[in-house]
Amino acid sequence: MYRNVLEAIQGIEIYPVLSLFIFIIFFMTVLAWIYQADPSHLKKMAELPLDPADVITPHHHQLNFNERNHDVGNL
Repeated sequence: MYRNVLEAIQGIEIYPVLSLFIFIIFFMTVLAWIYQADPSHLKKMAELPLDPADVITPHHHQLNFNERNHDVGNL
């Protein structure tokens, strides 16, 4: 059914080619950015989730029941 509908549209055959072209351009741009990027910056970004200095301990953000209700009321 869809094939019959799509075959009836004039000029539809350009869209798959255009999509492939956009994908290739995007992929090549990302590859170029990766190769020219500063390795120290990439390493820093890769280690960011594992940085112990950024870990927030749970006891810093614990509120008692009244404080939580008060904060919600101020929104």
